[in-house]
Amino acid sequence: MPLDQMSLSQLRGNMPLSEAAFKLGISKSYLSLIENGKRRLSLELAEKMSKLYKVSIDAILRAYKVYRMSTDKINFNNKYDNSRFKETGTG
Repeated sequence: MPLDQMSLSQLRGNMPLSEAAFKLGISKSYLSLIENGKRRLSLELAEKMSKLYKVSIDAILRAYKVYRMSTDKINFNNKYDNSRFKETGTG
C-alpha cells in the first residue's frame, strides 16, 4: 500500500502500541486516541513518530490527515438562529 494511503497504525507496523507509546514518551491510550483521530497530533510528536517509524514527517501528517478527514463529521444543522443573516430585500 502506498504511504499516502496508510493510517498511523499501519505506519507503526508490527511495533506494539505500548512499545511505540513508551518510545514516544506518551501513554498508550493517548497514542491510540491520536491514531483514531480523537486527539490532535502536535508537530513535535509527528517528528518523533517520523524518526521512530522510519518514514518522512510528510507521511505521518498525511496518514493523520487522511484518518481525520474520514472520521470528521460536519454538522450543518447548528442550533443557532441564522435568520438575521438572511437577505430582507430592503436597502
